[in-house]
Amino acid sequence: MARVTFKVDRRAVRRLLNSRTAERAVTDPGERVLAGARAAAPVRTGRYRNSLRLEVGRTDRVVARVGSDVEYAVYLEAELGILSRALRWR
Repeated sequence: MARVTFKVDRRAVRRLLNSRTAERAVTDPGERVLAGARAAAPVRTGRYRNSLRLEVGRTDRVVARVGSDVEYAVYLEAELGILSRALRWR
C-alpha cells in the first residue's frame, strides 16, 4: 500500500482563520447569542440588558465574545445562566 503524507500549510490556515469569511462565521452566531441574551435578561432598570455587547476581535484567529461590563453581571450569570442559555439561540 502506498504511503500518504499530509503537510499543513500553516500560513494558509492562519490566513483562513483571520479572513472575512471566518469573521462572518463567528459574527452571525454571535449576534443571535446577543439577541437571545437580551431577550432573557431580567429588566428592572434595563442597565444589564443595555450593557450586553458583541465584540469581534482577533487573537491568533477571529473570535466573537458576548458579555456585559456591569459589575453584577457575573452574579446574574451564576444565578440565572443568561449567556449560557443564550448559546442555544445560535
